[in-house]
Amino acid sequence: MSANEEAAQFATPAAIADGVHADLPGAETALAKMFGPRLVSIIKRRGASPQLAEDLSQEALIVVLKRLRERELDNPDQLAGFIHQTSKNLWINELRKRERRQTAADSDQIDRAVDSSTPTPEATVDQLERRRLLRDLIDALPNVRDRKILQLFYIDGLPKSQVCEQLALTPRQFDQVISRARQRLVRAANADGQDS
Repeated sequence: MSANEEAAQFATPAAIADGVHADLPGAETALAKMFGPRLVSIIKRRGASPQLAEDLSQEALIVVLKRLRERELDNPDQLAGFIHQTSKNLWINELRKRERRQTAADSDQIDRAVDSSTPTPEATVDQLERRRLLRDLIDALPNVRDRKILQLFYIDGLPKSQVCEQLALTPRQFDQVISRARQRLVRAANADGQDS
């Protein structure tokens, strides 16, 4: 099989997942080519060094390959999400290891241990990742008004009355505009999820 035929055979995440499960030649290479660079980039954005990002990316791909060899995914089209979640879990585990390795007892750690309302490292990473993804999706919307209302209300956290004032909207207009903006945001998020 030529390189072009192999690339065409494994052009989608679902084809790759099925190919790895069926032990088809080239499927594992296609998985690494499609997702390896993305994982490194995602992990670096979370704060990892380039070397650690490479290591965690490879570890995530190994975990995913083992899982795919053992059994099929319930929904092979969700391979990208499965890989993303695996890399996120590995990053969180790395953060936990770092925290355990610290030998000096600093007062912030003691306060966090006592104060149960302080979010866990996983929750903090998850919240930051969600906010970044939301900002990216909002920034990619073509309609300036959609971007502005979503930014003011969801990212900046302004109350409805202040958003209405800044955008010269009545409360009823606000409801209509934000409803349509949310619909377009959801469509953009769904389209983005299908692309990855």
